[in-house]
Amino acid sequence: MKQILYRDAFGPILRLLPGLSRYKKHEALIFVMLLIHRICVTAINVMSAALVSRILILREVDQLACWMLISLGLLVLSVGLSWWLDMWFAHVYSYKIIADLRVDLFDAINRISPAGLRHRKTGDVAAAAMSDVEITEWFYAHTVIDFLATHVANLIFTIAMIILVGPSGLILLVVTTLILLVPILTLTLQTKQGDNIRRSLANQKGRCLEMIQGSREIMSLGLANLQLDAIRDSTLEVQRHKRSYLIRSGIEIAVSQLMISAATIGALAWLLGLMHSGKVNLASIPPAMMLLSASCIAALSISSMLRKLGEVSGATSRYFELIDKPRQVHDHGNTAEFTDGLLSLEFRDVCFQYDQAKVINDFSLLIPAGSSVALVGRTGAGKSTLAALVVRLYEPQSGEIYIDGKRIDSIPLKQLRQLVTLVPQHPYIFRGTIRDNLLMAKPSASEDELWQSLKIAQIMDTIRNLPKQLDTVIGERGATLSGGQRQRLSLAQAFLRNSSIVIFDESVSNLDPKLEQELIEASRFIYEGRTTITIAHRLSTIKSADCVAFLHEGKLAAFGPHSELIQHCEPYREFVAPTSA
Repeated sequence: MKQILYRDAFGPILRLLPGLSRYKKHEALIFVMLLIHRICVTAINVMSAALVSRILILREVDQLACWMLISLGLLVLSVGLSWWLDMWFAHVYSYKIIADLRVDLFDAINRISPAGLRHRKTGDVAAAAMSDVEITEWFYAHTVIDFLATHVANLIFTIAMIILVGPSGLILLVVTTLILLVPILTLTLQTKQGDNIRRSLANQKGRCLEMIQGSREIMSLGLANLQLDAIRDSTLEVQRHKRSYLIRSGIEIAVSQLMISAATIGALAWLLGLMHSGKVNLASIPPAMMLLSASCIAALSISSMLRKLGEVSGATSRYFELIDKPRQVHDHGNTAEFTDGLLSLEFRDVCFQYDQAKVINDFSLLIPAGSSVALVGRTGAGKSTLAALVVRLYEPQSGEIYIDGKRIDSIPLKQLRQLVTLVPQHPYIFRGTIRDNLLMAKPSASEDELWQSLKIAQIMDTIRNLPKQLDTVIGERGATLSGGQRQRLSLAQAFLRNSSIVIFDESVSNLDPKLEQELIEASRFIYEGRTTITIAHRLSTIKSADCVAFLHEGKLAAFGPHSELIQHCEPYREFVAPTSA
């Protein structure tokens, strides 16, 4: 049982080590600099003690003492230089590690989203991407090599102590090894406590993010006190887990300090006894004690790093939880060739479900190239899910989707998402300028193209009246814009992309009827000859389409012009009746 616990604790830590082998050069340089630094620092202490002992015994400063003083000066310079070089190489190494970890993690998030992140909190993912990666990098960049360098240095110091005082010098190796073993023996408890800390911190971060992002809703609903209570509870949870972690850590420190004190007193008493029996020279005792003291201090320093093994193991496990998730949407196939810009879209017996909830059931529909279709149905009928399936945010459990006769899973994702643009109901506007957000849609767009897209989206006048126009900074998630302005900015992005197939998912729901009609007329001009799908509930939007596809319980219940469906489809007539009124 204990073997399994240790394997679970060490497993994630050891798993990451092979990936660091690409930095052998940096690791070797750091190891050498650390070893030189440790040896020089200890040599200064030992040589100082030996020098004082020699002067006290001889009662004069002889030639050897002078050379020892010169050597001390050179050692001091070596300590400074080796420390500076170690810091330089270690920081370069750590930045490379953290860059690789973050890139791999964001690649994993990109690979598995959105399906693979549906049951994870934003704060949990953010904690893995930021703080968990940082503590993992700290361990590998600043602890592993330190641990190895300390062990090698202690072996060298043990040999030196044996030369000074004989076999009794082995006490140095025994004591320093025991000090390093203390945190390793409690690793299973460390791992549990560390995992609790990382998870409680992620939960706290998630609650803080929710409070910041939903501040408007929280204040308007009078939920501020409830949210503060939730933040307070999550903070107390973090404190509770950290308290148990610190208690265990404090006990380990006390045990290590007692071991050092007992070893120091015992070694001194033993060496004095050997001196009285004539087996050890008095001049060798001060340097030997300095060797023991310096080695114990170095071991204690590494021991304090090893006390974070549990937290590192928890952070690394959470990192691998994301890294190990399988790809949700496979990207394969060669670039597809299409005859012209007019593309048809076809669904054949498509079925899809979220977990156990079936949303789309044997859905089939052919949308001719260049036509406009209004996709309508009651809330939860599967309209937005169909849109997400077209751009392959999710994969259907069965059935196929075709663009101009080619299965979409045979088209590379990059090309597919250039052919199809999805304009969501709640667009995400990135922190930055209006220009930055527009250029995300088309990085090569000219100034005239940017203004033209804003004009078609009926937001050009609003942007021109801003102090810095296109270079006006908008807040995170477009906080400085209204809901309608965010939607129109998202529409401007879609107009810039000018894809062959465009899906509007309630993208004008926040606009007043007059502005909506103006936008429909303007977009009809730019999308003439394009295939457009509009998910809508407003009758005015529905009527503007060539045909209407009516969804009911995940199936296509009716398809045809609005006028025909009104006459011949009772469920559709019931659906639009409240809107007509």
